[in-house]
Amino acid sequence: MQNCCQLNVKRVLITSTSEVYGTAQFVPITEEHPYQGQSPYSASKIGADRLAESFYRSFELPVTIVRPFNTYGPRQSARAIIPTIITQLLNDYKEIKIGNHIPTRDFVFVNRRIKR
Repeated sequence: MQNCCQLNVKRVLITSTSEVYGTAQFVPITEEHPYQGQSPYSASKIGADRLAESFYRSFELPVTIVRPFNTYGPRQSARAIIPTIITQLLNDYKEIKIGNHIPTRDFVFVNRRIKR
């Protein structure tokens, strides 16, 4: 962040996580939802978000924090819902098992593009 200030970058994009909200206290989850560090991972992401916000407030560094929910795409963990369903289909399961099917979710496809 300090280097970004010194180099006068136009915008810093921080990729955070929905994990910063922990267990939902209300739905839909909005940006007003309290942070809950329920794991070391989520606590470290909360710290990174707050650090980025402090650079915006202290130095007017243009910062955007995104917290994608339910992402899927290449190199995703096989434990996630989309790879789990695909694996079951490829293995000719007669019945697809997905656990709790009651929650409604939006999914965001994420793909890394390399410019050459």
